[in-house]
Amino acid sequence: MTTYISPTGNPEVWDKKPEGYFDAMAEWRNAHPEIVQQEFTDAIQKRLDGFAKTRGYDNIFTAATYATSTNAQFRAEGQYAVSARDKTWDAAYAILGAVLAGARPMPTLMEVFAELPALQWPEGAGNEPDESNTAGA
Repeated sequence: MTTYISPTGNPEVWDKKPEGYFDAMAEWRNAHPEIVQQEFTDAIQKRLDGFAKTRGYDNIFTAATYATSTNAQFRAEGQYAVSARDKTWDAAYAILGAVLAGARPMPTLMEVFAELPALQWPEGAGNEPDESNTAGA
């Protein structure tokens, strides 16, 4: 018995490879770039949103709206959120572009995350999570 990947991407065990099935998940993923691209963008967005939530914002979008706040801490965090979001997506789309151009294989999400800019709040912008900071809530 051998495990094959079904046309819907599920591993299944068969005596003989059924028609339309794939030998490996990598082969299936190569045949479905639209699914891989959606997983890629969803995971990166979740990473950015999770980072923003460490300071009480709903997501990276709401954190970025504070870039022109009159409150110095919120302004610094908002400006950093804009910068972090832009740098992250610039790097992510460079990776995806190279993959789609065939210049490199699709890395795992952990490998992608390792290539993205580090996310760390700027000094003096409330470096410790503060439960009273509900700016994005």
